[in-house]
Amino acid sequence: MQIELTPAQNSFIQLGIQKGRFRDSDEAVRQALAQWESRERARVALLTSLDLAEQSLDAGEGEEYTVDNLHELVESVKNGGITRLADQDSSEHRHIRAGLSELDVGQSIANDRVLVWLDSWGTDSELPAPQ
Repeated sequence: MQIELTPAQNSFIQLGIQKGRFRDSDEAVRQALAQWESRERARVALLTSLDLAEQSLDAGEGEEYTVDNLHELVESVKNGGITRLADQDSSEHRHIRAGLSELDVGQSIANDRVLVWLDSWGTDSELPAPQ
């Protein structure tokens, strides 16, 4: 199969090759198709889920949420997620839980400071992690 790309698409691929993201244009196209396929599978799964939810609502199942009780739903979802994370023992999950706890008490690092730090990676003047 032959595919004709626009000049802008060719330039974009060449930039990816120069930056080391792809070995060649074939790899770039394969990766783009793999991402498209993944998004399409997720889209189909979402549409199927929405169809099932609509059927459930039509059958009178489900719960009604209002502005008054929405906070309870948010807390329930948050606590359920934290509980699932707590049930997992990996180092990554422990770090996530620790980060969520820090956020709960207002401890965070400004996004712009993190971006500056990340931009310094691999340079002669790499910065220490922001505190």
